[in-house]
Amino acid sequence: MEQAIEDLVRMGDIDSLYEVMTENEDFMYSLDAAEGLIMLGDKRGVEYLLDATQSEDEDISGVAQEILDSPEVRRKREELDVDQKKERQAALENVKKRIAEGKKVFIYKTVYLPSSYFISGVPSEDGDSVDALNDFGFEGWEVAAFLGSPGGPRASVTMSGRPTGGYFLIKKEVSTSESAELDAL
Repeated sequence: MEQAIEDLVRMGDIDSLYEVMTENEDFMYSLDAAEGLIMLGDKRGVEYLLDATQSEDEDISGVAQEILDSPEVRRKREELDVDQKKERQAALENVKKRIAEGKKVFIYKTVYLPSSYFISGVPSEDGDSVDALNDFGFEGWEVAAFLGSPGGPRASVTMSGRPTGGYFLIKKEVSTSESAELDAL
């Protein structure tokens, strides 16, 4: 790790480390800053390194993987995972209390549907039934938003210009009798 990065870690300067990680043009400084963030307990460093392992540049992906495989980083990642699980469990307990008090709680998820699920060959004046979404609706889910397809407009249409499908953000209010569903999240 570069001396300047070690100094920032010693000072506990998370903001500067994050800035170096995301804005420095020297990939070694960026990767070192990510490692420094991990050492200070900031999971953004882990996310950055995991993303860097997918780089087409073998130097970047190799160094990122080497950092992730180091014993110190592995140990710190395990600590972060334990802390995250504890935080998640505490949050779920608070959510269950809200439900027991009669307050609203929602869960969300995305569902990808190919266009064949909701676009028939012949449009109907009354609209077509979307069985896949109806199935979610029968379970209490409601569409909150249509997110389109990842990769921009070109990725979301076929060669003939027809949509290929898209992601729906759906939400469901969790009732007292359904609070066990939260444990599966």
